[in-house]
Amino acid sequence: MKFVLREETKYVTLPNEADMKRIEKAIYDAQMQADYILISIHSHELSGDKKENPSQFLQEFAHRCIDAGAHAVIGHGPHLLRPIEIYKNRPIFYSLGDFVIHNECIPYAPAEMYNNQNLTSDATMRELFCDRSANYTRGLMRDHRMLESVIPYFEMENGGLTYLELTPIELNFEKEKVWQRGNPRFSSKHGIIERLAEMSKEYGTKINLNSNGFGIVEL
Repeated sequence: MKFVLREETKYVTLPNEADMKRIEKAIYDAQMQADYILISIHSHELSGDKKENPSQFLQEFAHRCIDAGAHAVIGHGPHLLRPIEIYKNRPIFYSLGDFVIHNECIPYAPAEMYNNQNLTSDATMRELFCDRSANYTRGLMRDHRMLESVIPYFEMENGGLTYLELTPIELNFEKEKVWQRGNPRFSSKHGIIERLAEMSKEYGTKINLNSNGFGIVEL
């Protein structure tokens, strides 16, 4: 971390240059072995105060991957949707959220999860998650954004994007039982495409909602 005195308070993040060079080299090598190269990255970091805003380093990382020859960048990590950017006619999904999530149905948990709730490791999963979520009134599974996503379908020709369709899914947020939540279903009623379209405007991406409830990206 580097601190610099300025008129305004903010933070700026940059890719680790050694890591970036290693990934660019891997993309270069993959070009000899594949027709299309997809980059997957897990990142929770954000810009500003909204989880939907990808961090600066992630934006630079995605651009540099495509500059190096990747055909798409697929992000995940913060458990919610982030904007879509079309960069050099190739898609960047800054986060697709979760297609399936069953965090609260695991048989065991790491030791630190018990310690954080002042529990011992012989506590049941129900005790652990009840304490952690204040009896399921807060946390990941109580925020509808965390249980909404889109499944992208895209076509490319000569390395460029020719079609991008987005299927909205919702992971049964309204279900009362823990085990019933986390499974995907098609949803055209939760405003998922509209919300994604709004946040993607800043990146020059226009998403239209068709009559079947799917999102179609203008190219």
